[in-house]
Amino acid sequence: MDDIHDYARRANSYLMKIRESGLSERNKALIEKFAEDCYGERLTPGRVYKHLYHLKKIAILLNKDLDAVQMEDLKRLIRFLDTETKYTEST
Repeated sequence: MDDIHDYARRANSYLMKIRESGLSERNKALIEKFAEDCYGERLTPGRVYKHLYHLKKIAILLNKDLDAVQMEDLKRLIRFLDTETKYTEST
């Protein structure tokens, strides 16, 4: 299938942005591993790009390593998204 939106390049470019971002080294490694697993599961580059975009935002909002997130952290994030932001349910 043709990638008319150039998602493969966009996903790779976004991974570079994540590597150069202020995220913790642990979160950078976790997100990169997640991307590799997505491709291993044969997800399309567009889907991988979308996941990377949202995962980076979540990591920033949680402000902790993703593998250390607890249920209370997720509840707090959901409350924040529901009440304090422009995000909709589809986000």
